[in-house]
Amino acid sequence: MLKMTSLLLLRVSLGGLLLLWGANKIVNVDRSLAIAENFYFGFLAAETILPLAGAGRF
Repeated sequence: MLKMTSLLLLRVSLGGLLLLWGANKIVNVDRSLAIAENFYFGFLAAETILPLAGAGRF
């Protein structure tokens, strides 16, 4: 029972994280663009592509 509860909490928390991350890409495009340029070497670093990538998370 404890294992099932912990797996449920893990799945719900990771799902929430993905939803917040996707919403942040849609709402805060400038910050997401800076993160993509800095950490991902410019991969998907276009103002038109980042909101689409965020919407793909939903």
